[in-house]
Amino acid sequence: MAIMLLDGKWFDIYGPYFSDGYNNDELIWNTLSDDKVEDYENKDLFAHSQQLHAIFSKNDMFIGDHGFVRCKGKWSLYTPDSICKGETQLSTIKANQTTCITRVRNAIERGFGRLKQWNFIGSVVNTDFIPVIGSIMRTLCAVDNAYFSNLVLDNNDALERAQYTIRNIQLENEVEHMEANTTVWKKANTSDISSIITSYDENDVKQFNGEYSVRIAHAYLGHIQQEWSTYIHRDFPSTGKIKNMISRYKTMDNPKKHTVWVRFGHNKLDDIAFYCTCKSGLLLQVVLVLT
Repeated sequence: MAIMLLDGKWFDIYGPYFSDGYNNDELIWNTLSDDKVEDYENKDLFAHSQQLHAIFSKNDMFIGDHGFVRCKGKWSLYTPDSICKGETQLSTIKANQTTCITRVRNAIERGFGRLKQWNFIGSVVNTDFIPVIGSIMRTLCAVDNAYFSNLVLDNNDALERAQYTIRNIQLENEVEHMEANTTVWKKANTSDISSIITSYDENDVKQFNGEYSVRIAHAYLGHIQQEWSTYIHRDFPSTGKIKNMISRYKTMDNPKKHTVWVRFGHNKLDDIAFYCTCKSGLLLQVVLVLT
């Protein structure tokens, strides 16, 4: 288990731990965050717990992936939301909150990807290295911190984007309640849509979605045979719709298809609004790359 600070620097690597029904993310985190238990069968786990409690205070916050959804403990832990039973899509507020979490976690996911470029951990590791793999990983993280480019850029653009996201986290999705509920659409081709919107370059797309989203978009555009249809709204000429976009998590027999609505403005990213029928309602990066 790895911890990265908000500046994109590795804090520490913990483990290795067994990965089975008795040693999952939830159990490991609950044990590490419990400051009342004084003895553990795993002495390394006890030492790791002592270190964490000595450094982090009760008011500190952690962000984890879906494996930590049910975790409890001393610190506030935030994870992406999941769809509840009987629901087909996250609510707008939950989708916005999940987007915030994903933006923060983007750095550690890219960090893991960069670490895997080392041949030693780029594939299956020989079990003979298990006793020392923790020390090796700490060394690689230290090298990454010292000699590789920053995973998080501390600049005004990043701050403004974070403030914009926080300001709008409670807003409802206008496109979902307006354009997406209408039937006044006329079929168009991609060039027709491109002619009514502001031209976006690669930097614009990365600024709005992040580099990870751009890579995901290529899974839709380059590796999946898409048969979508494009439409323009008769009453909202700056709004386009792309229908039958096949999910990258497709199955061969019955692939899941989504519809995306995007309302473009005159000021590029500041005026853009969108809605999608996918789980989080945020399948926008593909449309921006397409245009």
